[in-house]
Amino acid sequence: MSKCLYRPISSETLDIIKTLNNNRKPTFLIPTRFISTENAQLSFLLNEYYNNNRNRKERKLYRSFFVSSRSEAFQGALKLIRHNGVKSGKKEIIVLDNTNELVSLINPFQNEKETLIPGILIVNSNEQLEIAISKSKNLLSVIIINSGGYVNHEKIFKMCKQKQIISLWVDSDHDLNRDFLPWEFKILPDMIILGESLTGYEVPFSVFSMSKSIHKPWTKMVDSLLHSSTYSGNKLSVQSALKNFYKTSWYEQNIKVSSRAKKIGTSTKNTIKAFSKYVNPGMIKLYKILGYDFICKKAYGSQIIVEDPSGHSHCLIDAVSGGGAASCGHSPSDLFNDDRLNYQEGNNYVKQLEEKLNEILSFPHYYPNVGGGLAVENALILSILASNEKHRILTFENNYGGNTLISLICTGDDELHELFGPNYPYVTYIDPYKKNAAEQLRVEIEKGDIALIWMELVQGGSLDEIPEELLEIIRENKKQYQYYVGVDEILMGFYRLGEITSYVKKSVTPDIITLSKALTYSSFPIAATLVSEEIYEKAFLKNSRLVRNMSSYYSSQFGAFIALNSISKLTDPSQVKMAKRVGDILQTGFKEILNSTDLIVDIKGEGHIYALEYREEWMSYYFCKKAIREGGVFLYIDRVATSLTMTEETALRLIEKLKELYTVKHPMLFKLKGFFVKKWMDIQFAIK
Repeated sequence: MSKCLYRPISSETLDIIKTLNNNRKPTFLIPTRFISTENAQLSFLLNEYYNNNRNRKERKLYRSFFVSSRSEAFQGALKLIRHNGVKSGKKEIIVLDNTNELVSLINPFQNEKETLIPGILIVNSNEQLEIAISKSKNLLSVIIINSGGYVNHEKIFKMCKQKQIISLWVDSDHDLNRDFLPWEFKILPDMIILGESLTGYEVPFSVFSMSKSIHKPWTKMVDSLLHSSTYSGNKLSVQSALKNFYKTSWYEQNIKVSSRAKKIGTSTKNTIKAFSKYVNPGMIKLYKILGYDFICKKAYGSQIIVEDPSGHSHCLIDAVSGGGAASCGHSPSDLFNDDRLNYQEGNNYVKQLEEKLNEILSFPHYYPNVGGGLAVENALILSILASNEKHRILTFENNYGGNTLISLICTGDDELHELFGPNYPYVTYIDPYKKNAAEQLRVEIEKGDIALIWMELVQGGSLDEIPEELLEIIRENKKQYQYYVGVDEILMGFYRLGEITSYVKKSVTPDIITLSKALTYSSFPIAATLVSEEIYEKAFLKNSRLVRNMSSYYSSQFGAFIALNSISKLTDPSQVKMAKRVGDILQTGFKEILNSTDLIVDIKGEGHIYALEYREEWMSYYFCKKAIREGGVFLYIDRVATSLTMTEETALRLIEKLKELYTVKHPMLFKLKGFFVKKWMDIQFAIK
């Protein structure tokens, strides 16, 4: 029987979700990591938890990064480990894993040639690990997966410390009500992973914590968002984890710790200070430049109310979160107030969701997940399984597949691949906008070894479309060379561009697609990989156990319930008509803005998403902060991504506010101000 990680949602957790919604507290905000009191408090508590009963010399300062799954946590920690290896010159990584969980992640095909995360040696005993540590001169990291029961790894951590090897303790099923094993270690590991157990296996959640010294590569302002996760640190998961921490005898008996945790929430300044110390100081520096150094107090629809460090409140039109996890706007009023939407334990919402997705998109098989990157991972695995010994993937430069190490296979960015490698070697990237792109594509296809061609038809990073000529080549050769076509609809799905999917009016018909952001109803992390009958049958024939596990492991009945409601909302005929009218308002408005100012040289996009190219780079940061502090608009640097449920009235107000923002009343003063801002920005981004 296949394992399902999540338990049925309890009335207590359901109350948290309802309270957040009714009190207009946003579950999601910036699709990276936004500053919140709860995040700072939980990060502080984790640091104290790891350091329990240690004297000052024995303590380590831990910072924490929240994600939605144990898989994301491991891959995020591994990315940071490899980033540290760039400076040290070390590359070897050894894992002690008796659970087989990690093996199934990095090598699901059980074929050394097709390992999705190369460069990792797996051992299954302390003795093997000790021998490897003593012999290796190029060892970067030792990772130990807690297999249950007490095993004394103190000697391992001591050896790692002596040889300056990064140690990582993975304890995804950690029980807060029992003794925490590292309390018994005289030497703490450099990194620790805890998982879904902190939310009672009800809400998608995991965390990787790292010592201050190991975290250093990501504390530079320019690298502070090098790793991100759309649903990371969302208010639901963090509050759920906090709730379980508050119930522990450890918390109840540590009055000093509980008092300090409460103090973090007494002011915006205190929150930002704690967030800087226990989450990421570099991110705080960047957010100060952008004007994001605020706490969001309320959020409803496309409006947010924020409080800055001075205690001043600002009411803003949100033109950021709609491109992330708040596609349906904040705090949907009908989430629990409509009789049709009542959650009933015992209903098979997962099956209902599979049937609904098949009804509207004609994909008969649904693989659930809790993040877009993980959905892309599933797409890669299923395609390779179904491809009869083929294992090469073709995608395009500047395609964004995700930030996990496996989804980075489909992220066309050479710098990231070099930084976080070694990578899956059987992948080809083509620049779709080069003159010889069509010729190069034909050559690669005619080699006959491609399993999957994967793409964003409209690339999220640039909003450039894959040329129709290339899509025709892909369509024409598909039957002869027997590859699968995959389309990433995580950003563009459900009427972002005016149609239900980005491929509706294109010449390609995908065999596999991914969805996520529009399914969340701005309330709960969920993602989906949808596949054709052919892919399902061939993949199942190749490895039925793996395919069954993929269909159930991250399956959540409550997540499916949320997705059904989100789909019902976004596909309602009146909502579809409104979304198209709002898209027309925005598109017309941005054309007018482009024609009325010389500050912006180009605007790409349509529907509910636009990319602004400023005359000079510093302007994107300057106007981002100015819009928040003075213009009544929440922007993301050079991007406008509104919710799919934005009203016509709000869209008109947004355009008017942006027109006013880009109106320069005193050109000479603005030019002088620009000179100093540019100089200051150059200094800030040059600081290492």
